[in-house]
Amino acid sequence: MTREQKYIDQMTRLGIYDEIFEPEVHNLCIMERDLQRLTKRWKADGYQTVEKNGRGPAATDRTFDAIMTLRRQVLAMKDALGLTPKALARLKGRPVAETEDQADGKPAELTILDEVRSKYA
Repeated sequence: MTREQKYIDQMTRLGIYDEIFEPEVHNLCIMERDLQRLTKRWKADGYQTVEKNGRGPAATDRTFDAIMTLRRQVLAMKDALGLTPKALARLKGRPVAETEDQADGKPAELTILDEVRSKYA
């Protein structure tokens, strides 16, 4: 099973998958492969960092900068796809809009996922 298939399977089991997400899942997997390759290269080069005024490592290497950027992008992409606990809670439960229920006139809460599905259904 490929990484893309694993993510699609996870999203399907969580009830948040739609075919419209396939390009984003593909992009996520490409970014993760790039991150893995850069990390291997950085390790092979001997972990190029230095202490910065005693406050932790500072980048002395462009590879390290790229790794940190890709880590942030991968996390943001996973968050957008609902593949983190915080994102899943946001997609499944947080009300984002109120609509008028025609049967009894009471407002009904929509989740973000319901709103997205209604736009693209």
